[in-house]
Amino acid sequence: MYATLKGSVSIYILPEMEENVCQYLDRVCSKPKPERNLFGQHIFSQQEGFVFGDVALIRDCTRTASVLADEECDLLVLNRLLYNRTVREVLNLEWQEKTQFVLRNPIFKEWSPKHRKQLVISLRKESYQFGAVIARQGQPVQNIYFILKGEVEVSMDLSLHKSQQPELWTEIESNFAELISTNRSNGKTAHHNRQRRSRVQKISLLSSNEHIGSLEIVLDTRKHLDTTTVAGEVELLVLDRKHYERLLVKKHPQSVESLKKELTIRQLLVLSRLYHPTETTVMKYVTMKLLNGDMSSKLTHQYHRQRRRHPVSNRYNESEISRKVRTRLHMNSKNTAAIIPGENSKKMFLNQLEYELQLLMIHLRKNGNIH
Repeated sequence: MYATLKGSVSIYILPEMEENVCQYLDRVCSKPKPERNLFGQHIFSQQEGFVFGDVALIRDCTRTASVLADEECDLLVLNRLLYNRTVREVLNLEWQEKTQFVLRNPIFKEWSPKHRKQLVISLRKESYQFGAVIARQGQPVQNIYFILKGEVEVSMDLSLHKSQQPELWTEIESNFAELISTNRSNGKTAHHNRQRRSRVQKISLLSSNEHIGSLEIVLDTRKHLDTTTVAGEVELLVLDRKHYERLLVKKHPQSVESLKKELTIRQLLVLSRLYHPTETTVMKYVTMKLLNGDMSSKLTHQYHRQRRRHPVSNRYNESEISRKVRTRLHMNSKNTAAIIPGENSKKMFLNQLEYELQLLMIHLRKNGNIH
């Protein structure tokens, strides 16, 4: 087993082949300067602190990947004898925990044993104590955290979404200006509304089998929408974004859809609990994107289809009309990616969101969760 103390390494995996893998690699390594692509597909690269070679010791099997140094590296080497006397029991227990988690989680139920094993290898275990912040609102999103044990508290400052999520806000202004509320006073003083909007709201408690950072990763949002704090000692399994894209997006898109369904239910619950509806613009929009993953492409397609059916011959009038409409919708006229969605499509997506919320509220009232 090896641990990288200094430098970076890259992992490569060969596809299944008829030729003996060991003989093939011996022939490749005998070349003076072998090309890296001869070692197979590049899976990922890691920096200091990365441990590799442990899976072969835990499973007592042949190594399934090649590790190449990207630069001069310092490695800590643990041979099998020392490994068995020191960390074998701990690492074997962690491997079993990760394996059982993957087997029990419905998101991965359709995966082949080979891909499940790759996921187990890609997951790493982390522990946090009470009060530790796992993800902070507005900070970059790097990982999905699956809760193995314990609870975390999710909180949110809605008033910061506009400044922290400029890409999402631009999409909203371009596509769904109707979501941006203009009535912000609600009969209260400006001072009262500022205090209310700046208050951090506690949204929910998440426990085992729930996930953190998944909403942002699935929707490819660059920054966290909320803050997650440990409510007690918690154990997490961490999946890096690059592994999510490699194992879920590319190999198992159906698992991404399952994840979206779970997130949609959670988001509808969040929207039902937010007590300042005039600040829920971003949260409503991301929920609509979950409900309709291809919403933006549908609107773009409809816009271009309308342009083909009703071409405008007078270029001056076309430019003037476009400018006026964009002004009414608070759209940037210099943004060439901005579109003017059809009213029917916008109403359809908005109505679907309202319908889903109404169904949820009826269900909650029926079960006595709200009055």
